[in-house]
Amino acid sequence: MMLKKSVLDFFKHDLAEWDLAKPHKLIDFLSLAIWQSIPGLHERMLRPAIFQSRNYRNYLVFLSKIKFDRARYLGYHLRDFLSISKALEAGATIRSVLVQTTGLKEKKAATSMQIQEVFDIIKDDISAMEQGFSVNLNSNVYLVSKVGEYILKSGGKRFRPMVLLLSSRLCGYKGSNHIPLAGVVEFIHTATLLHDDVVDNANLRRGAASANTVWGEGASILVGDYLFSKAFFLTVKHGDMRVLQVLSDTTTRMAEGEVLQLIKHSDSETTEQEYLDVVTNKTAVLIAAAGRVAGILAESGSVKEDALANYGMGLGIAYQLMDDCLDYVSTDEDLGKSVGNDLREGKVTMPLIRASSLATEAERAIIKEAVEGDDITQEQLNDVIAIINRYKGIEYTMERARAYIDGAKKELDMFEPTVERAALLAVADFVIERTY
Repeated sequence: MMLKKSVLDFFKHDLAEWDLAKPHKLIDFLSLAIWQSIPGLHERMLRPAIFQSRNYRNYLVFLSKIKFDRARYLGYHLRDFLSISKALEAGATIRSVLVQTTGLKEKKAATSMQIQEVFDIIKDDISAMEQGFSVNLNSNVYLVSKVGEYILKSGGKRFRPMVLLLSSRLCGYKGSNHIPLAGVVEFIHTATLLHDDVVDNANLRRGAASANTVWGEGASILVGDYLFSKAFFLTVKHGDMRVLQVLSDTTTRMAEGEVLQLIKHSDSETTEQEYLDVVTNKTAVLIAAAGRVAGILAESGSVKEDALANYGMGLGIAYQLMDDCLDYVSTDEDLGKSVGNDLREGKVTMPLIRASSLATEAERAIIKEAVEGDDITQEQLNDVIAIINRYKGIEYTMERARAYIDGAKKELDMFEPTVERAALLAVADFVIERTY
């Protein structure tokens, strides 16, 4: 089936990136057109319906042929694409077809931003921050530099520094201390990763061998301690007492979150509130601190500081909830670790908690045996995933994550509609859209 020239023109830039010598189905080209046509359409694609299919990978029928990650979550059935193609052949525009098919209202492209555009805004600041890593990891002890550089350069998203850098710009900060303090936030995060991997006996981190696998548990723990120490050294050097207080309180809560998670390890009766307490303290408080530190640097006042901290808190909770979902639905390659890894490590996360609350006694017994046993088998993992799917644990968790993101975005309403605010809104959307 040939595409109309007007359709080809719409995404000719993308077609230039394809190997046109290979045959591609109409569905592949249409998926790219749909993805680009109406900003915000991806939110509709992530509605729980896409997870109701028994075979999730087959449900995304075109996934194997799509080169662009942003198309990964498109969830239309093949018949829906064919229906759209017929309308296009009859002369309808892509936008009109999509508005009719999805019920979405058109949005102006200027009101949205892709995550790559966000990186472009702060790429110089990120580069300066990463140059500071090499300086601040310079130690007479060779292993400190080696392990620190290994984990810091292993492909992290720089999510927490991004929030601090964008928030400081949003508040009109004109100084330079936001760059080293963004590095402080990343140092703290990296230190917790080194410690986490030891506690969890993890073998992979971001798709590569974890530091404890390469250098041993002792080295990972001690280099993590070094990063914590260096983080507070830099805070004293570039911050003030309020910044120091915020980060001190934050790391204390993070440690409490780690201990609480350890207490709830392999506990099949963990409640939603108990789990959210872990998520809040272990993950979200550092992102909230990144926003608050930016407000302090810019002397923006308590109201804006609170708004940025609340934005970061909602972002952090949603981020972890989406991680919970991805652990069950992503491929190993996407996630950088094994699918179902949380369950194998004895971590009871929101999809399982939700399913367990609705399950029968027999099903809860299956969950309990899998979670509290010494070594979960693939058959047990499959049984637990089936129970999660039966009670829509993934869909429920995504809805909870989306609610936190909606709340986080509302916190930005008090700020002027600048590029930086648009970027922070895009970061919030990315939390829901991401596949890794």
